[in-house]
Amino acid sequence: MIVHKRSPYALQSASSLIHKRLNVQDGQIVFDAILSSYGPDLDGDIIEPGAFDRWLGQHAANPSLPMLVDHEFDFYIGSWRDLHVDKSLLRSVGHITNSVLNIDPEFRREVRSMDVSLGFTPYPGGVAPIPGAGHLFTSIELIEASLVKRGANTAARVVAD
Repeated sequence: MIVHKRSPYALQSASSLIHKRLNVQDGQIVFDAILSSYGPDLDGDIIEPGAFDRWLGQHAANPSLPMLVDHEFDFYIGSWRDLHVDKSLLRSVGHITNSVLNIDPEFRREVRSMDVSLGFTPYPGGVAPIPGAGHLFTSIELIEASLVKRGANTAARVVAD
């Protein structure tokens, strides 16, 4: 079971851009982001506190993920680095390669208003159905994190300032 929270709003134009500063470092666009939070999302799924602990422990030396757009592996645009949990939020630093921005300069403006959506799979025994709702995820293996126009987790977003 790989979970990709594909949103119907994923690649639509933003109705209003939130103007946030994105830093350029070593030919890459660098920004802070919240990748996920604990608690229910718009689909009724719940990520339980501690659900990221196993993955973070296994990747302690290099906690990073591929950065995609709308969960499309053909649209790899960079990486998420320094993944860590801080105050019940999974945080990271996004690095978009400069070559992507050369292809689509409009994308740099769009990224300021994007949400983040995790692609993951539960570890064995790490998921249970919630009657009348979604699923309870207690232990998940992170696969990727995508920039999307609107994600299911309302806390997951670009937070560069």
